[in-house]
Amino acid sequence: TNKIYKNFEQSDNFIFITNNLGIADSFNGNLKTINAFSLGGLNFKGFDYRGVGPIDNRIYLGGNKYFTTTLGYGSSFLFDDKDNVNLKLFTTFGSIWDSDYSSNDDLELRSSAGISFDLLTAVGPISFSYAVPLQKQDNDKTREFNFSIGTSFWMIVNFDRTQFFPLKKIINTSDINKILKSQILNIKNYKNFEIKEISSLNMIRDNS
Repeated sequence: TNKIYKNFEQSDNFIFITNNLGIADSFNGNLKTINAFSLGGLNFKGFDYRGVGPIDNRIYLGGNKYFTTTLGYGSSFLFDDKDNVNLKLFTTFGSIWDSDYSSNDDLELRSSAGISFDLLTAVGPISFSYAVPLQKQDNDKTREFNFSIGTSFWMIVNFDRTQFFPLKKIINTSDINKILKSQILNIKNYKNFEIKEISSLNMIRDNS
């Protein structure tokens, strides 16, 4: 992934380019479809999740290669010290191809254009987008509206992992809650902050 942002002088306006490229292969036989790339949804707005690419008997095949390029123009502004809003106009083009389970290996270009409204808050980013396909194939599935909400990445990378691991034989969810809450509050003083649930301890361990 390659992202380039350029701000205009004496203005909140900016232009941006985002490039994504993926190439995968298997050392032994065909690449399983679950490990192949998928395209559509948040990584290609205007198309449904896994809406771009070959399908066989309602099974999404994906592809061993893909790329997307997004060009956009936007503006950011503040309502107050806690909220930052980005309004962006964008166009995306890309493709997915070279599935081990499809005879069609042609690179068939798709494209879309749309607008997004991104609200960055203390509890995480919230994004609304509307996009329509400009170029698509007959079997592609489209989706005009997208909504996403998540945790800001900069919070995660500032955690002190040594407080978690190496793990004891048993670790309680309440212990993780205390550590996470303490570190987030040290980064910024959020009001009424509370961690409700840790969904998967195994995921936290495996990605640390």
